Amino acid sequence: MPKRRRLEEESPGQPAKKPRLRFDYDISLLSDELILKILTYLPISDLATCQRLCHRLQRLASDSELWKEKYYARWVRPRALRIPGLKDTIASSEAFRYSSKLAKWLDDRHLIQEGRRTDWKWQYRLRDNWWRGHCKVREVEVAVPPAPSVFVRMYRGVTFTADAKSGLRAWTTKTNPLLIASLPFGVDTKTGWPECRPTCLSIDTEFSTNTDVCVGFVDGSFKIYRLDRGEFYARYAHAPSSNGAISGIAMFYPYILTISDKKILSLYRFPSKDHICKHLLDPQLLASLQSSCVFAPISLSIRPSSGGLVATIAYALSRLTSGWSVGLQELRMTKDGEALDSRLTSSSEEEMTAFHSIKDQDTTVSARSAASQPFVLHPESMARPTALSYSHPYLLASLPDNTLMTYLVTSNADKLEIAPGRRLWGHTSSVSGVRVGDRGKAVSVSRKGDEIRVWELENLLSSSWQQRTSVCIQPENPNLGTIADAIRRRGDGLSLACGEMEVEQATWRKWIGFDEEQVVVLGERWRRQILSCYDFT
Repeated sequence: MPKRRRLEEESPGQPAKKPRLRFDYDISLLSDELILKILTYLPISDLATCQRLCHRLQRLASDSELWKEKYYARWVRPRALRIPGLKDTIASSEAFRYSSKLAKWLDDRHLIQEGRRTDWKWQYRLRDNWWRGHCKVREVEVAVPPAPSVFVRMYRGVTFTADAKSGLRAWTTKTNPLLIASLPFGVDTKTGWPECRPTCLSIDTEFSTNTDVCVGFVDGSFKIYRLDRGEFYARYAHAPSSNGAISGIAMFYPYILTISDKKILSLYRFPSKDHICKHLLDPQLLASLQSSCVFAPISLSIRPSSGGLVATIAYALSRLTSGWSVGLQELRMTKDGEALDSRLTSSSEEEMTAFHSIKDQDTTVSARSAASQPFVLHPESMARPTALSYSHPYLLASLPDNTLMTYLVTSNADKLEIAPGRRLWGHTSSVSGVRVGDRGKAVSVSRKGDEIRVWELENLLSSSWQQRTSVCIQPENPNLGTIADAIRRRGDGLSLACGEMEVEQATWRKWIGFDEEQVVVLGERWRRQILSCYDFT
């Protein structure tokens, strides 16, 4: 059988097929330095895509110095340019241009301390998760009925709890919640009840090698414990006092600041060299003040200054004609413990009684914006604040009308002053707890439900208008057990809604705290104390 002729033979007039030109851009021919230079110009989304292309790009796109520059460009430089008067200077762009050795890191300079190795890609992802509100939530039950009053503090990834039934406990909440240390306060052999009930809790942040915990009790005494190698031991026990229960306490070694139910403020000082000893000697009482105008909520703090120490109490202040405001009192001491000055200040009366017209109310409320001046929407806004937190120079108070008030405090050798406050919108229910961090970050939690918001107070107070003032935390793995049970029961519209409302009414949020990696919230559900840990890593 004869072979078939080729197509070209059948149609001799058809032109021959031209070979396709091929252009090979072989990235393997480029050096690592050149590829890194190219990657610096890519946005974060493209940089993440490059890590999935090949092993070499994955290694180069994860370079720590590359992410260090990205971190500086997104988080540090914009903050530096908001410094008043700096943005208009000619040399501002050059002064804050990124340099691996000469860059100005402002409050983020702790990340570049000598001897510290920082994972900049991890730091960038952590900061971005905070900005977006993305996290994972875990819960641990810390007390069962009868649920006692539980007091919580958080420091360096460890959560400390104190209650009359279980005593002092330390939990690690970074991965799976785990109890790492526990110490009971003591039980009366005759009654079987705890000898003394705790009323407040504080953590000493002066030393990074050891963690000291100070607990105040209902009989007016306080004790200092140290967490060492997974165990608590008592370092000091102060005798009971006739001044009443300790309602607030702050510790910054060698100083301790307490306030009692009888509104007596006391400042103590331990011998400076005792911090290396296992047990402490009796402290010296430096100052004792009594006031009749201090009302809860209160916030105690101690901070070092150039000349010595500043002990501060922030409190709710009642005015006869204009409702409630916020007061502040400072005790300034020398390094030797001598009293320098005691000063008082409060928020202005004009702002507490000011009624301002609401312009563009729908737009303002929907954007969760911050009003430049406070105004009254409801008579409850003249009521006592529900929570208060002070970390110099930021003072934050929550009001019964679902809003917050933030103030900027000026404290120097010449004056102590609280600037006019700004009202913050965002919560849809009453706020039960607020907490201000060292660098202007604040967290607030609603009394019912799981509405937790993160605020950047520095951004709010440095500009007259912000499109976004807060972000609502949105866990990736929320507890869906209640909804699943309701669907399983096939509840129709009204019964399903009533069931969800019942669960919401049963959940109460009492306390909130946070560090650089997570937010910890103490709540109560069905008479059980629940510790919720929101991890941003």
